[in-house]
Amino acid sequence: MNEKVEQIQNELGERLETLRQRLDEVKANVEDSANETRESLHKKGQAIEARFEADQQRLKDAQALVEQWLEAKAVETGEKILDWEYQREIEKLEKHADHAEDYAASAVILAAAAIDEAELAILEAIGARILAEDAKCGDTEFVVLTGTY
Repeated sequence: MNEKVEQIQNELGERLETLRQRLDEVKANVEDSANETRESLHKKGQAIEARFEADQQRLKDAQALVEQWLEAKAVETGEKILDWEYQREIEKLEKHADHAEDYAASAVILAAAAIDEAELAILEAIGARILAEDAKCGDTEFVVLTGTY
């Protein structure tokens, strides 16, 4: 197998494995969160929000690359790519491959952000339910926190 192809497969495979591990972490956090206090949930939510803030430029860049790929794909039809292959237009094929790799890497970055967003939504839902249950039970000792949960 071509060394460059193997390299991109390994690189993207590692990124997907990182996503899988992150999903496992989120699942464990969700399972543990039923026994946590609202304050603890709030702190976890703040950590996720801080990560969002730190990654804003990276996410914007990834989204821009995805949009560029979609625009290029509309122009670079399968027929055109076959023509490049037939004509041995290596530079165009290399550029197409580079864009496809950037698209794949960007899609993984956006998937990671979606996992974080899902975890935040879950924490907010659990926190809101805890608040509602505490209020229903007349619990006056719960901590009032800022934020949505």
